[in-house]
Amino acid sequence: MIKLETVPETEEAWFEIYGDPRSKGDNASTDWIKDNLDWFALPFNLFLSWNHEQEIEWGYMHRRIGPVVVDALKEMLDNQGIVYIRENGHDKWGGCFNYRPQRGDSTKMSTHCFGAAIDINPHLGGFRQVSKQPKYITEAFVKRGFTYGGDWFVPDGMHFQAGLGL
Repeated sequence: MIKLETVPETEEAWFEIYGDPRSKGDNASTDWIKDNLDWFALPFNLFLSWNHEQEIEWGYMHRRIGPVVVDALKEMLDNQGIVYIRENGHDKWGGCFNYRPQRGDSTKMSTHCFGAAIDINPHLGGFRQVSKQPKYITEAFVKRGFTYGGDWFVPDGMHFQAGLGL
């Protein structure tokens, strides 16, 4: 099993571990993107949550979390099989890297700005919704060091992030 090497617990630690994606404009720094983000082959194709006809084979995320996400998805596949995953709709990709403010507090950066948070199966528990995310999925990510948004006071049942403190 591949786990997160380090898990930030403060805002300062996020910048130390994942770098500073900020630029002077409304987009992430192009240098930071080149130095920190990459495409990772997924162990099974997922469908975009906003377009169920569009399959994806690759996820775009921070280099520090990519192998861990792939490993968690592989565990899901190995434990449940592709037929079970497909039949139950557990194959929806909500995204990872997205340079934007936090939902609920536009003065703070989202963990998605760092490419260090992923959304899976938004239809099973979006922001401010009670999560219906299956245990086999939450466990695959949490035991690797991810924080699960479905456990928060204001739940985000699709959200897994590689740290706390933002």
